[in-house]
Amino acid sequence: MPTTGGHHPRQVRAATGLALLWARAWGARPVEDPATGLLVCAGMRGGHGRGGTTIGRVFLTGHRGVGPELLRHEAVHARQWDRHGLGFAARYLVEECRRPRERNRFEQEAGLADGGYPEV
Repeated sequence: MPTTGGHHPRQVRAATGLALLWARAWGARPVEDPATGLLVCAGMRGGHGRGGTTIGRVFLTGHRGVGPELLRHEAVHARQWDRHGLGFAARYLVEECRRPRERNRFEQEAGLADGGYPEV
């Protein structure tokens, strides 16, 4: 699984492992996307937020067909995990409470259009 040179490789590996277990519990199997290096767990019965959630290097979603734009958006979230480690989950949630959806700076950094958000 490719890394993006982050400072928290152990934490990201741990989060990735937990996300893979979670995906399996919700009926999904990972498929690696060669363009982004993400492990895409599509077709989940539940267990993810909005259109999908990236944890570590894993994209969890109920959608079956995931386009390259969304994967590009989620790959930025994976790099955010690399940069912040496990602290990214808390940072994201605090930001989401303060500035939800397209106002969230992490979503803006990932590219609103690629993520299916309206531009601010």
